[in-house]
Amino acid sequence: MDFELNIISTFNNLDKSLDGWLIHSENYQALNTILLKFFGRVRCIHIDPPYNTDTSGFLYTNAYQHSSWLTMIENRAEIACKFLDSDGSFLTHIDENEFDFLYSYFRTLNFPYLGTVVWDKKNPMMGGKGLAIQHEYIFFASMNVKKFQATSKNIQKMYEKARLIIKQNGKVNSTARAEYKKWVLKEVGLSGGERAYTYLEDNGRIYRLVAMGWPNPTPPPPQFFIPLIHPITGKPCPVPASGWSRSPEKMQELIEKNELVFGDDETTQPQRKIYLPEHAHAPLSSILYNGKRGKQDLLRLGFNFSYAHPISLYKKLIDSVFESNTDITLDYFAGSGTTAHAVMDLNRTDGGKRKYILVEMGEHFHNIILPRIKKVAFCSKWKDGNPIFIKGESGISHLVKYYDFEQYEDVLQHAHYNDADLFDNPYEDPYHSYVFLNDRKMLHTVEIDKKENSTHFHPEKLYGDIDLAETLSQLRGKWIKRITAEYVEFEDGEQMSLTDPDWQVIKPLVWWQ
Repeated sequence: MDFELNIISTFNNLDKSLDGWLIHSENYQALNTILLKFFGRVRCIHIDPPYNTDTSGFLYTNAYQHSSWLTMIENRAEIACKFLDSDGSFLTHIDENEFDFLYSYFRTLNFPYLGTVVWDKKNPMMGGKGLAIQHEYIFFASMNVKKFQATSKNIQKMYEKARLIIKQNGKVNSTARAEYKKWVLKEVGLSGGERAYTYLEDNGRIYRLVAMGWPNPTPPPPQFFIPLIHPITGKPCPVPASGWSRSPEKMQELIEKNELVFGDDETTQPQRKIYLPEHAHAPLSSILYNGKRGKQDLLRLGFNFSYAHPISLYKKLIDSVFESNTDITLDYFAGSGTTAHAVMDLNRTDGGKRKYILVEMGEHFHNIILPRIKKVAFCSKWKDGNPIFIKGESGISHLVKYYDFEQYEDVLQHAHYNDADLFDNPYEDPYHSYVFLNDRKMLHTVEIDKKENSTHFHPEKLYGDIDLAETLSQLRGKWIKRITAEYVEFEDGEQMSLTDPDWQVIKPLVWWQ
């Protein structure tokens, strides 16, 4: 523990340094518990709840009446919406069975319902009757009316290839540039416009070259015909017949920003660099085609899980909501942890710091989700549970906190009552004497110093491995800045003792009235 504390105490802003929070708990209780800490901080809520069908393959109960199922969904969504920031969005997966009920509920929410994505899984599944179903739905709602946009798949592919080539060569050199250009010109599926982006900048950005001639039929002012001087030969370069498209001042600015490319000598007309935006977006379509199977993603990692959605689908959905690479997503039906895997892959692509909060109650929290997070951080490619190392690629730095919440059953196990005479208290009516009996109120965890008129709480007498710092963080609704052996410091500068916590603060968690 001292070693662990020594590491943790080196972080000057612990919660902001975290990449994720994994919570082992029943989700209704978890949402209520963490609300103060994450109120208004989440950009995307993304859930795949039970579909309430016997054949869904889900581990959760799937035998509710429609009303009971919707009540379960509504109770949690009502709390979850409070986590969203002013531009946050709520994404919910569902199939035909509860579509109408969920649709009706989303239309009653006090923030805009913005449409439904139809996910074409390309694999028709024949049930006992009716049609072979090969689609599901994802409901989109948001705190504000907004557009959902998807990153271009081809542009992602181009940057991924460029990064791989750079890693394999150690840097951007002539070999890397030639290899990348050859790949772009031959890669199947790229458009003609995308193939024009054949150049690599020293920092890995992709660009194309365009001429800088005056585009309008009306001639430009005379100064637009001033030639540029070649930086090596010192001689003037050719000027477009129609003149430059920019003023001399703007041309000089482009030179200083290294956005003009000169030839080997003054005989070549300079051209401008046009960079390919790595996160170019297009509106997210209401129909998504994805025939991949999430179960295969897990088998590659060496896990056997009953059902999971594909990582590639989750990446597209979550990325369509995120507006920066530091946004947070919340998934309180975490299943096998696909949401976290998708967020980690997005960060791996661009070095972002997106975060996730996952809540799951099953035992697979420990034997699927946790080891999955570790494996994904260690290596991006796996087969039959073994990592496949790609030259120049390494694991990613990943800091995640995981913990269990005390459940209602745990509280009941710690509550002990002694037999008592129904009439031993003349000041209390018999009914309350009977109902509440003689409750010890967990006094074994409390040390009362009458001389000093003080009370000391001993959490280790309640649970052997209680995380007092995180408990206080949830209770105060504040992010942790620093933890030492003596105290926890929150982001607003408040410090609270970990060796002798304030009894008045901690009392509501221990002493139930």
